[in-house]
Amino acid sequence: MFGLYGKDRRLNTRESTGRILRGLAQQHSSKKCPSCDDYVLAVCPYRSRGTNLLLTICTLGLWAVVWAYETLRYPGWRCNECGHQL
Repeated sequence: MFGLYGKDRRLNTRESTGRILRGLAQQHSSKKCPSCDDYVLAVCPYRSRGTNLLLTICTLGLWAVVWAYETLRYPGWRCNECGHQL
């Protein structure tokens, strides 16, 4: 598996960790954008409910404050092309 890429294309530890954290921090889906009038990549820039629930349980409820803030600040899915709320 690791031999698929040459040494110049392999990710170092920092880049790998960054990609994993970005994957946890937002959700992706394909949705129809009324502004673009096409199916586009939609991004929801917050953690999934399962991740938030796990963090809330692990921190004995302290993470619920951050979860509520994220829910109010990022209300839903957005078009990756134009930024229109879907």
